[in-house]
Amino acid sequence: MHYVYLLRSISNPDQTYIGFTENLKTRLAAHNQGQSPHTSKFKPWELITYLLVRKTNKYKLKVIKSQLEHKVLTFNNQATPILNLNISKQFLHFENL
Repeated sequence: MHYVYLLRSISNPDQTYIGFTENLKTRLAAHNQGQSPHTSKFKPWELITYLLVRKTNKYKLKVIKSQLEHKVLTFNNQATPILNLNISKQFLHFENL
């Protein structure tokens, strides 16, 4: 299983980041420890939402991540994920925290 996730910077709420990983808890910790060059300057990060993706490959994960990046709006300093994605439901399971 893999996760496609949306983060928001706690120190700079206008900053959001979308990524994918096999271990969400470890990856969030890595972002908050500054181990990712793309997110280190805006740490700490909070997890806004994530998608649990089953039966997939790296190409499909990149497609899902790209679609999510184009569907996320920033409104009133809040990242609002829009979950109206045109993605096959046979390999995707939505979960919210």
